[in-house]
Amino acid sequence: MKRIFAAALLGLSTSSWALTPAELAAQLNGSPFVEADFVQDKQVAGLSRPLTSRGHMVLARDGGVLWRIDTPYAVSYFLSEHKLVELAEGRREDKDADALPWLGQIAKLMHALLAADLATLEQQFKLELSGTAGDWSLVLAPKDERMGAVLRRIEVQGGQGIARLALDEASGDTTRIRFAGTVKSATAPAALLPFQEQSPVREEPPVREEPR
Repeated sequence: MKRIFAAALLGLSTSSWALTPAELAAQLNGSPFVEADFVQDKQVAGLSRPLTSRGHMVLARDGGVLWRIDTPYAVSYFLSEHKLVELAEGRREDKDADALPWLGQIAKLMHALLAADLATLEQQFKLELSGTAGDWSLVLAPKDERMGAVLRRIEVQGGQGIARLALDEASGDTTRIRFAGTVKSATAPAALLPFQEQSPVREEPPVREEPR
């Protein structure tokens, strides 16, 4: 009987055990780049129907999130702690985060949420993690009044990757995002190319031909 019980325990998947914050961070932080399709429903207080958008997301773990909206209109945003780049209808606009302090905060929060950077999130939120490696939930509650005046609650759910993100704002507005088709890679996806820093072109001195 003991052998049968031991065999049953050994046969259990590790995903059936309770998940720790360190294990979640290790589970989600395996690749330099993560991309996925998303569907976002934004419910604005006072409106009967949510505003739905669809697009593609790319997370660069060394800093930066690409949020490309494909429908109902086409626009791409690349957010980092230092700048926001907006690309729409062939026009590019760069905004410096130093001139817009809130921009860096939003970029830092989005990156930390999508990368499950618990150390960064814990600076501003109380974290409550539950579930297993295959089905977990992370609830965030703001620690200070300033953040609480904007966000009431955030919940991230997933398995081997992030599947759902829910934001409840203090205004009563809510955002629900569903992710699908997640791909992890070691090299930068092509979608990031328009937003990568370009090295300045170095002018070479003219070559003079010697008379023959």
